[in-house]
Amino acid sequence: MEKDDKIRDQQEKTKKYGILMVIGFVVVCGMHSMKGRQGAIVVPPPTDSTSIRRETVETPMIPEKPAATAPAVRDLRADLGALETLERRVHLLDEEVRAIKKTGVIMETDPTSLQKTGELKDLTRNLLKLKYGDHPAYRVKVDLEFQPSIPDFAEKGPDGTIVIEMAPIEYQPVSVYNFLEIARTWIRGSFHRNAGHVLQVMTVSGITKHLPFQEYSKEFPHKKGTAGYCGRPSGPCWYVSIMDNTINHGPGSQQQKNPYEADANFGTIVQGMEDVVPRIHTVPQKGWLDQQNQVKIIRKTVLIPDGQGGFKPWVDWTQDAKKAIQ
Repeated sequence: MEKDDKIRDQQEKTKKYGILMVIGFVVVCGMHSMKGRQGAIVVPPPTDSTSIRRETVETPMIPEKPAATAPAVRDLRADLGALETLERRVHLLDEEVRAIKKTGVIMETDPTSLQKTGELKDLTRNLLKLKYGDHPAYRVKVDLEFQPSIPDFAEKGPDGTIVIEMAPIEYQPVSVYNFLEIARTWIRGSFHRNAGHVLQVMTVSGITKHLPFQEYSKEFPHKKGTAGYCGRPSGPCWYVSIMDNTINHGPGSQQQKNPYEADANFGTIVQGMEDVVPRIHTVPQKGWLDQQNQVKIIRKTVLIPDGQGGFKPWVDWTQDAKKAIQ
């Protein structure tokens, strides 16, 4: 009898351990089936004190940084490389043209000058398209701040805006690119001269040099409502013509040596010519303006076509590209 009891006890233990092993097998299989899920998988312990202890399996949650695909990164690097190469070529040719101008030769008829300025214009067109996009038109929005000295300040307040559409780049690529760069690197400035024929702007930006040559096209003359660069050599200061300035700033003007030389013209006022520009002309002072009478330029924004008949702010893709490939 005692022997039979021992046999039964042994069978009960064997049966019990067999059940525990089956439970363990089921738990392990379940854990494998849930592998890859986020969070913690907790296996509840059997109630028996001899059962398998609790185990915790965790799948770490690692945030992934969005990254450009390999082809996209290659394209961005290629575009940046092409831009840097083109900028270097334009810079070198720009220096050549400046050196020619210093000789005093009449560049509008000199064969070497015509060749070099033509090459510079061609390269600048390519640079402009690569940097700002290949568009049929480019614009710059100029946000103004009128000061309390303006006669209608109580009625109209400090705000004002003009929009300048750039000249066709087939005629004035160097002048247009230069003004887009002035807008892109804008720091501060103001309308600081109220003359009878122009409203002149003092400008502070990343562009500190004047133009390498007097780029002018008879296809884009100094008519009323156009914008051109002041000075000889021209720029970076600029002005709005409030009358036809073909004689004042066109070929043969401002000097007696060169009958072909003119101020570089770069754009046309397409918004604000009927109201904002005349308002600037009403500041209570003529000629060079005291600081309290100057009309401040608080912002310049490059605009490009939005594909729907309007314009949108240009985004500096070069900065985004540099971040994306880091």
